[in-house]
Order: sequence, then C-alpha cells, then structure tokens
Amino acid sequence: MLSETELRGLLQDLERANLERTVSTKDTAKFSKAICAFANDMAGEGEPGYLLVGAEDASGRPAGLQVTDELLRYFAGLVEGGDILPPPAMTVD
Repeated sequence: MLSETELRGLLQDLERANLERTVSTKDTAKFSKAICAFANDMAGEGEPGYLLVGAEDASGRPAGLQVTDELLRYFAGLVEGGDILPPPAMTVD
C-alpha cells in the first residue's frame, strides 16, 4: 500500500508508463486496458502499475470522488470476473 506521500507524488507526476488517472468510475474497457498494460509491463520498468480513480488526468488533482464499498468491490471484480485473462495480481485500496 502506498503512503500518503507516495500517493501525492503519483498525483503530481503527470506522465508515467505505469500510471493512469481517471475521474470515471464506470469505464470498464479503459480500466481493463490499463490493468493489462500494467500486468504486461510493456515499458519493462519492473514496477507496479497504478490506476488512480478519482483524479483528474490532466492535472492530477483529486476530483472529490466518494469511495464506497460498492466501488471497491466493482474494481476488485474486474480481475475476478474473468474479463482479464490470465488474471493479474491486483490490490484495490
């Protein structure tokens, strides 16, 4: 799990191969594509990928998203639902 300082650093880093930010909470195709790209590590960085939901893509600023149990279950279900095969290791926080 990221510390608050590490998370703030990711929000400010506007261009990284292992980082995707979005304010959307329902764009399953976009999320699945990002998760697959992170799992495949196409850039060869050997670092984990981060999908930051509730952050503006252009600025990295938080968009005021309310995080609920339902939202966390939705993201965990992206891997468990069989849409991404083979299923990558993923943590939802």
